[in-house]
Amino acid sequence: MSPRQDAKAYHEFLKLRWIHLNSPSFWHPQREELCKAETSLQKLETFKSQSKVLKQQLNEAQLYGDTLLREAKYLSDLNHSLAFVGKVGIGKTTAICKLTGLVNPQEPKFNRKSVLSTGKGRTTACEVHIRPRNKFGLVVHPCSEDEINKVIEDFWAVWKNSTEEDAENKRTDVSWEIERALRNMIKSVSENKESDDPLVDIVKQCENLATFRTEIFERLKLSERKQQEFWFDETSEQTNRENLQNKFRNINYSLDNDLPLPQRIDVFVTDNFFQFSPYELELVDTRGVDVEGTAKGTVIRQDLIDYLDDPRTLTVLCCKFDDAPGDLIYSLIDKLSETREEAFKERVIILILPHNDDALETTDNAGNEIETEEEAYKQKHSEVQRKLRKLQQKSNEVLKMPIFFFNASSEGPVQVAELLNKPLETLRLTHVKPLLEAVDALDVLIKDIEEKNAREARKNVIAALKIFLEQNPQLPLSARKVEDEYLMEEMSKAHPKKVLATVRRCGSSDSLNVYVLLSNGARNIAWYSSNKPFFELMGITNNLLGNSDLKPAHNFLRQIKTNWSVWREDFIKYAEQTGKQVFQFQLEYYFSWAECAAMYGQKGKFRDGVTEKLEQWFNAPEQQHLHDLLKNRIEKAWQEKVLEQLSNLTDEDIEAE
Repeated sequence: MSPRQDAKAYHEFLKLRWIHLNSPSFWHPQREELCKAETSLQKLETFKSQSKVLKQQLNEAQLYGDTLLREAKYLSDLNHSLAFVGKVGIGKTTAICKLTGLVNPQEPKFNRKSVLSTGKGRTTACEVHIRPRNKFGLVVHPCSEDEINKVIEDFWAVWKNSTEEDAENKRTDVSWEIERALRNMIKSVSENKESDDPLVDIVKQCENLATFRTEIFERLKLSERKQQEFWFDETSEQTNRENLQNKFRNINYSLDNDLPLPQRIDVFVTDNFFQFSPYELELVDTRGVDVEGTAKGTVIRQDLIDYLDDPRTLTVLCCKFDDAPGDLIYSLIDKLSETREEAFKERVIILILPHNDDALETTDNAGNEIETEEEAYKQKHSEVQRKLRKLQQKSNEVLKMPIFFFNASSEGPVQVAELLNKPLETLRLTHVKPLLEAVDALDVLIKDIEEKNAREARKNVIAALKIFLEQNPQLPLSARKVEDEYLMEEMSKAHPKKVLATVRRCGSSDSLNVYVLLSNGARNIAWYSSNKPFFELMGITNNLLGNSDLKPAHNFLRQIKTNWSVWREDFIKYAEQTGKQVFQFQLEYYFSWAECAAMYGQKGKFRDGVTEKLEQWFNAPEQQHLHDLLKNRIEKAWQEKVLEQLSNLTDEDIEAE
């Protein structure tokens, strides 16, 4: 805009009284849309106060008001996260450091330039969040004593049930990074600092778990490991980077006696990374995914699911260049995209990370060497799309996920950062559209309140809704069993040590969590069960939108479609939470976890034995009331969260009280 236009817009902005929404900055990227939302909400209050408003009109207006508030709340907030997800050792930490300016320009060797610890896999001990601030700093969120105790118990259980000849497999399901950190913590206070493995030395010295646990905690001296915040404000930015790099390494590897075992590390940088973006961004380096010993390479991990389901987060699925998209990405899409179509359509990116000359070492379909990275990227892009096309039966939309490339060793960060910012803009536009449609719909409703054609059009729409409700009085709940959706397959194919960690934690292991699998199983049941009525109503609204005689009600129909999807997603999320709540207490306290743990070490019997016991437990008559409870809650939620919302729009035309 010109300076004069800016001045006029600013004058209009100052005149607006903000009653329903918080006033945004004048430079907010969606300022105009938020102003329209506030103005419409004030119109809605005036409309509702009129004496001759019919109940159906009032309910319709409230539908628009709910949309305005929901979308305006989303757009008002400029905070977004980019969560980088990938297998261990593919280079996502290196890429993140390059993108955020966490590099040491004076370091000649590329593999040492990253400020955060990088290496050939299994380097970063925990999740890392990178955020902007006015100075460099680190904040450590320590592991709880309870979690450390579980690590100790797992380590003891595996080593005491393994033979000397089985040394190759003497690994617990606890991440190697955490085991490494514990070893370093113990070694730093140990008298025998030449020991290759102080944990093993202590195991050999102890007769039982209690002694082992006491010995470990005594050496860890957790009460002395209190320092959790570190800030660097030297005059030289290079010095600050170097200090942050050294401290991060000590935290990540647990090398100092005053440092706790990290569960998460927050890194603060002064560089205004993504400075071209109007959004307040955070980058998350998630823990590397280890697909070894999982069913078909699937990792249904709660932290990854939380990022996929977060409407403010873009999940960046990272993979190597040579085998892109890789088994992890393919499996995540295959397993989770069907019931999370909106997430994969709007909030997931594939980022391919070539290393060194990976791209230039490829050949074209005729066997000729590829001469430029651009040509190699184009060929790989088509190759990845072909591989993902095998998931066509799942959803056509999934195949349209953005695919970007970033060679951290040779490419600058700006171009890739801008590419990553574009999906954020697209994501926010998915919330702008329904907001503006609600603004228009409310204006039309108020304008045409007495208009005969508009009232007739709405009556026809309401008649169609009533027929739908009469024909779909309840949810046709699927006969699928919640435990069969994910749990039994994952348990039957997981590595025995993953199963052991789950058993020892009464089902709550991080990488093989019984309750996460059950909650996602319940989500699947709710999704499949609601498919028929959901798409039936979508078809009805689309047909009505194609009727030009009903044009006065088209805004109303669009809002029905928008909110029908929102109501269904609320219903599915409720089912997901209920799947865990219904079974968790009974499983934790009344399933024979101790008997299962006692089977460990019996070759060929442990994993199959645990799976069989779980299957017997779910099929036992004593658990039938839990299955019935889940079924009843899902059916009731469909009534309350979906059908009743729709039914409110069909109330008779009587004056509202």
